[in-house]
Amino acid sequence: MFAVRLSRLVALASAVLVLAGRAGAQAPVPPIESPVTDFTNSLSYVEWSELQKMLGRFEDTSAVAGRVVIVAGTGPMKVDEYARRLFDTNRMDTLARGRSFLLLVVAGDNRAAIHVGTGITGVLSGPVCDRIVEEDVVRRLRSETVFSGVVAGLDAAMSAFNGRQPRVEPVSIAPTVALVLVLVVVGGYLLIVRPALHARRRQIVGPGGEQDDAGWGYRPPAKKSDGDSDRTSGPLSGSW
Repeated sequence: MFAVRLSRLVALASAVLVLAGRAGAQAPVPPIESPVTDFTNSLSYVEWSELQKMLGRFEDTSAVAGRVVIVAGTGPMKVDEYARRLFDTNRMDTLARGRSFLLLVVAGDNRAAIHVGTGITGVLSGPVCDRIVEEDVVRRLRSETVFSGVVAGLDAAMSAFNGRQPRVEPVSIAPTVALVLVLVVVGGYLLIVRPALHARRRQIVGPGGEQDDAGWGYRPPAKKSDGDSDRTSGPLSGSW
């Protein structure tokens, strides 16, 4: 009986130690009191000030609160899980009535994540955030500096709110379509416009077929009779 109780106590103590170890293994979540918080000294004072102003201007114009946190590592946690814990623990969802986002940069191993509040998930959706992280932030972290990676990520996120659209290339007309258009124009002239002009010309010049080549605005000389010897004839003479 004593052995059974002892084994139970050992099992309970082991479970407590395991849970304590797991809790202790989680990276601590620091308080965030500034729009830009750098725990690694990766930014100079000028760079930190520029990012602060960048986020301040964006919040003033769009009513969206952005936060940047730079850490050295996240322990055993994945970067997106740590970003969510950091966002929730600091209650960033209360900023700007849920219109807020967090850009987390892990300077030690060039990782990053974006976590957004409930009010802007329609703009910064999961696929959009993943694209910004991979194509803008991480690429700059690997090839340039932490500051350039943060600037690229913030600029891409702000562009999504500003509604910038990709440039639309002009539509080119295929040669076949151009040829068809030319044939339609020429055929329309030959079949419709030219016959109409020809008929109008015959009507103005005179009813006789021999007068067809007389030209515009010209009336053939009228035959003189004994009673109108004084009547003149010639181009544009007489009444129409």
